[in-house]
Amino acid sequence: MNYKEQNAIIITSYIVSISASFIITNFITNFSGLEVVISHLNVPTILISGLEVVISHLNVPTILTLWWFFYFKYGWTLPGIKRIIFRVNLNGTWFGSYKSLDSKNQEAKGEIGIRIKQDFLTISLKSFTEKFNNYSYSEEVKYEEKSDTYGVVYVYSQKENNILDTSQRNGTSELMLKKRDDTLYLEGIFWTSHGTKGELSVRRITEKQIDTFKETKSIFESK
Repeated sequence: MNYKEQNAIIITSYIVSISASFIITNFITNFSGLEVVISHLNVPTILISGLEVVISHLNVPTILTLWWFFYFKYGWTLPGIKRIIFRVNLNGTWFGSYKSLDSKNQEAKGEIGIRIKQDFLTISLKSFTEKFNNYSYSEEVKYEEKSDTYGVVYVYSQKENNILDTSQRNGTSELMLKKRDDTLYLEGIFWTSHGTKGELSVRRITEKQIDTFKETKSIFESK
């Protein structure tokens, strides 16, 4: 996390703690009065008693833990709430093309899909073509403050779509996020341990996470 994110977490934690302390103190103090109000709504006594037990065990650390669990898991993607600590949302399935040159200057090109799963703290990527699948095992969401641009860098292992192929290939991709005509793109370069270098460009075609090349291409062609 950068300095701004750390600072935002400290300030937000302070605000949530003060607010929670005030609400808990007043809510528990006035629970008897609230119980009378609820009783007129025909709420079963057992539910009222259960609610009283739950509230009596609430404390600031518990509420703070629940708040950050919610935020890191879901809240960071919700409009308005996500502004507390902004993190670019790359979730979904992307489709586009790539081209590359190997160590013998032989060119290869084709279509490629990328599936991205992300929460606030973690991200994983799987890319696929008709011939291979790539699985990331080291990932980082990047932000360049000077240019105000976001991107992702990840290291991956590659496996051919052939059960007889047991070789392991590794590579690295560095992609930057771009926006054109209200459409998000990931564009950049990649290189492999076999001396292959290339570039790729994909656009997000759905926020759903698709795992197969065939289905991803079908969605892309229907757009």
